[in-house]
Amino acid sequence: MNHHIFLVDFLDSVWANGNPDAATAYFAPDARIDGLGSDESLTPQDLVTFAGAILLLIHPPRWEVERVVAQGDWASYLIRGHAVSRSSGNDVTITGQVMLRFQDDLIAEAYNNFDMIGLFTELGVLPDDLLEQALAGTMAA
Repeated sequence: MNHHIFLVDFLDSVWANGNPDAATAYFAPDARIDGLGSDESLTPQDLVTFAGAILLLIHPPRWEVERVVAQGDWASYLIRGHAVSRSSGNDVTITGQVMLRFQDDLIAEAYNNFDMIGLFTELGVLPDDLLEQALAGTMAA
């Protein structure tokens, strides 16, 4: 399996084509997906809901796979997405790292780390100085 081609196909099918329902075809039925904002693992169907919610905020992004490191049934990716905010029309960037374990050419485990604070700041949902406020302990409750 070519891990780079697999991820590009997933990113195009689900995100660039704006089709969250396509996500389930890439995952084993009992796959667990971690790191998308909750302390609990998501299911492939939960990912459909998550992707749908993000796509309500942005136009379908185009992705760059900047790095791939693969060993055995594991692959790690550094990716960057470029999109446009649906509310403001401004360009936004989504950066992240994903580590996947494959079983029978499907994703069995997914560990995600995306800069959601950066994305929501660019979307205008969070203040530009959120990190500074948090570090200074001056955020409003």
